[in-house]
Amino acid sequence: MPRREVFSPPAERRRLRGVHRGRRLGAPADVAEAVAFLASDGARYITGDSLIVSGGIGVHTAPCR
Repeated sequence: MPRREVFSPPAERRRLRGVHRGRRLGAPADVAEAVAFLASDGARYITGDSLIVSGGIGVHTAPCR
């Protein structure tokens, strides 16, 4: 399935890519993989926590070069 970016104009997407640690915007599949993990046996010991799927946007450090 092709990836669609529907909420931001192209200039805003470029700006956001520049501040993300991975230099890309997230896709629905990124969130789906986190959900699949939390629903798996691999997450059976995780209780009452928050998993933030943000691509590192909340990490306040200098951008990668």
